[in-house]
Amino acid sequence: MDKYEKKLNILFHVLEFLILFEVVLGVTAYFMMPKDNAGSVAGTAAKGDVASGELPEPLEIIIEADPEERSGENQAEEEVVQRAILLNPAHVEILGDLMQEERDGEEQQDPGNDEGTVSEDEAAPSVSDNNWDELYEYASEIRELMIARHADNLAKRGDIYGALEADVMDNIDFYEALLVSSGESEDTADRFYDAYERILATKEQNESVVEETGNGICSLKEPYRQILEESGVSSDSSISRLAVALSHDERLLANNDIEALQGSHYIPYEIGLTTRENMMTAAMSLVGKVRYVWGGGHSGASYIKGINPVWEQWERLYPHEAYSTVSGDEAGEVSANGLARVKNEGYRKCIKPSGSWCPIHGRVLGSFHGERIYSLDEYINARSELFESIDLKDPKYREMLSTVDYTDGVNAHVLDGLDCSGYMSWVFNQITDKYRVNTAARYFTDQECFWELPMGSSLLPGDIFAWEKHIVGIVGKVRDGSKAYVTVEETPNVLRFGVAYYSDASEADINFGTKIAEEANSLIGGIDPEAEPPHVYCINSVGRKRVTVYDDEQGIAVEDGTPLSGDRAEEGSGEIYPETEPLTPETPEEGSEPVPPAWDVLPDSEPAAGESFSHIQEEAFEEPAEEIIEEIVVEEEQPAEAVEEAEPAEAEPVPEVTEEKPKKRSNHVEVVNTTRIAYFKDGFLDEDVPVDESGKLLKNMTAYEVISHTISRLPISFLDGYDTYKGSLWSREKRSVSDNNAMKE
Repeated sequence: MDKYEKKLNILFHVLEFLILFEVVLGVTAYFMMPKDNAGSVAGTAAKGDVASGELPEPLEIIIEADPEERSGENQAEEEVVQRAILLNPAHVEILGDLMQEERDGEEQQDPGNDEGTVSEDEAAPSVSDNNWDELYEYASEIRELMIARHADNLAKRGDIYGALEADVMDNIDFYEALLVSSGESEDTADRFYDAYERILATKEQNESVVEETGNGICSLKEPYRQILEESGVSSDSSISRLAVALSHDERLLANNDIEALQGSHYIPYEIGLTTRENMMTAAMSLVGKVRYVWGGGHSGASYIKGINPVWEQWERLYPHEAYSTVSGDEAGEVSANGLARVKNEGYRKCIKPSGSWCPIHGRVLGSFHGERIYSLDEYINARSELFESIDLKDPKYREMLSTVDYTDGVNAHVLDGLDCSGYMSWVFNQITDKYRVNTAARYFTDQECFWELPMGSSLLPGDIFAWEKHIVGIVGKVRDGSKAYVTVEETPNVLRFGVAYYSDASEADINFGTKIAEEANSLIGGIDPEAEPPHVYCINSVGRKRVTVYDDEQGIAVEDGTPLSGDRAEEGSGEIYPETEPLTPETPEEGSEPVPPAWDVLPDSEPAAGESFSHIQEEAFEEPAEEIIEEIVVEEEQPAEAVEEAEPAEAEPVPEVTEEKPKKRSNHVEVVNTTRIAYFKDGFLDEDVPVDESGKLLKNMTAYEVISHTISRLPISFLDGYDTYKGSLWSREKRSVSDNNAMKE
């Protein structure tokens, strides 16, 4: 048989085997899928493979390539490398098995001769003629490296890596193996996953990360090359090989969010684990990702276990720049360069008790202007066009959103974001199953899971303080012994860090706390400190109000309504809005129609085109003052008794009666403080357990240390400002403390 005919026969067997393998079994690999704790693995469907029986594109490229058409130094070796890069693990295994079968078959068919040799005409074709032996040898090395990388990723990354779809894990293991085989260090390979996440977050959907440079050669686009270089990939050959491999990553091409590549919903904390460390991770995971929605998180939405994917999607619908540049035609204006600068109406807006703005309804006078929904499917249908990148019908999301009570209907905006008490309720519900935390700010510390602290007490990470209009969580003190604290809160317009202090705190501590909050907001939340500066609260005065006290037996008091005066009475109070009673619908009497709560009244008709109106007047959101009932006693006139007529007696002098005037109720004005400080009464499991190698307890850490420790636990995808952070407190590359003297200021 002519040697070229035999080569053709080998290729025919390759194609035949692939068709059979795909159609009958439906899988192409078996060695990279996690199976047990021992680290045995199995593969998944190979990228580019199709059940129709078509040859996978990378394998087709390899088979059709002719090494004789290339020239240059180390041509054979480079050819082997380039071809191996185009193989994924499944193709490597298939080719290896087929090649061995072919060899075994040729040995059995070899007639030989007396001398045990084969004539030149009858000799079997040498696979090495086309570099197949070298190819398989190199690809086998890649396979072994992949297995090692897979085990390493599982050990070091745990749930975040395990949540990925199996084919995505295969690809990442493959890229890391290519790096190691190219001479890059294991540390560089360890950082590749973070780089992959950054590439995903930076690119657009259906945007290729590579570009052709001519002669069929592709290279990484500059932004993505820079990401790899920052992660430690140093050599041009390594980046070149990754460019070839990434050019065939169809999942990377189609998506721009790591969430889309996960088979299960990943969260960076452990649900139900009652530790301060776990609580801080949960609390900070939402910084910059959730828009303030007045009433958001109630009606059972704060019971959601995990991070509602809707929150971040809703937040992204708000403009993050004050102005946009559009064409003159779009703006209805004519400009010299054909462009116009247009103000973004929704910039620095959210859903508030009044003056709300949302991406669906635009600007309205009231807050809850959304539609009323009675099932999860209704909500999904209402948001289907807005959240195209998230399939809310996926079981991993449906189960999460099913905790909301839709029985009597809820306003759709309840699921879109959180308000201050909705956020703090959600945080505590993540770390405990013993209690169901859910109430408005003014009643928050009254719940059975909290014990109040005396005013002036030192505060620890995980403590809370609230007043009748707002609630914040404590991250930690600014410095050891400081009376100033960094906080985390849901506040208009987006969830962020802030500062709270006692009135005797030093100005230096307050300023440094503000700097910590600003930079943490920037790094974790991608928040512009000028657009959304941290709120600063004086704990002693922020909850103060004037009341009129009536000096009677009941001691009735009402809010006076006059503004407080003083140096710090109103300092940094920000745009905080009063919350109503726990936001749950009233229970209707049997047989009657359900009555929506006061905060959720829908209009009888839709507004006319271009018109908006308030569904609830602003007064409806104010907590009514306690009604004063003045008891008035009216003496009833007694009927005259019948008396027998008698002879008139001598008239006695009648004393002069003076009518007694009613006493006037006296009253006086007092200033009361509604602020309440509280802590979780069950305590935390890591109360006396060091959280890092330094042996320090988290409860004794400063806010800066708590945030630094939490940042090290958060994946890159949770650091929205990773690529834009320009602060001095943290090192972006290492996500750790930077080498400066900021802490000594």
